[in-house]
Amino acid sequence: MKLLHKTRTGLTGFVVAAALVFSASASVAATYVFDLFDHPDGANTPPYSYGLRLDEQGKHYSFSNGGAQLTYDTDLGTAVISGTMVQSFADGTFGAAVNVFYNIVNPTNAPGNGSFVSTSLASAGSIDGHALGAKARPNDPMNSFEFLNDGYRLSGDNSTYVGRGWVDTGDTPNGQANDFLFIGVLNRDDSNIPPVPLPAAGWLLLAGLGGLGVMRKARK
Repeated sequence: MKLLHKTRTGLTGFVVAAALVFSASASVAATYVFDLFDHPDGANTPPYSYGLRLDEQGKHYSFSNGGAQLTYDTDLGTAVISGTMVQSFADGTFGAAVNVFYNIVNPTNAPGNGSFVSTSLASAGSIDGHALGAKARPNDPMNSFEFLNDGYRLSGDNSTYVGRGWVDTGDTPNGQANDFLFIGVLNRDDSNIPPVPLPAAGWLLLAGLGGLGVMRKARK
């Protein structure tokens, strides 16, 4: 009886696990990866070119001359900017690559695949070892970060992905701007990867059940 109970318990556990595999096989990944570049609006006042400006520190950083990405995972509910940027100087030259990391908290899906907004003030990260926090958008306290395919400030364009996020450097406020402003070019979209066909998961389940049946007979 104990052996039968163990066998039934093992069978039940396998069925539950197989059911999870079966259902997971029908799910669709939703991870978007964007390569980041400077927004042309950031270069309207030469010679600076930037994707992140920290006016309070008198520093501008460029995505186009670095190598950073934005990864947005709708399943995990995470959005992270990571990679390298370079500082741009007043003489038109650029500095060495520095690390950038910014974790955008509680991103919420917006219209357009890969688009999102965040109202959280808990977003945080760093650039070249200097801390970055989040602050609300001026004149719009609802959002602290927006990444939308709306062609923001791109004349005649209403589909390019543009990111804009407002940051706090911890310096004494002086009315100057500290913000991200960049273009995102889709590098990878896992939402288009088709799910594993359900029949394949079904065969897996049947094979497992059959194997347990053979084991049960052998123990008798």
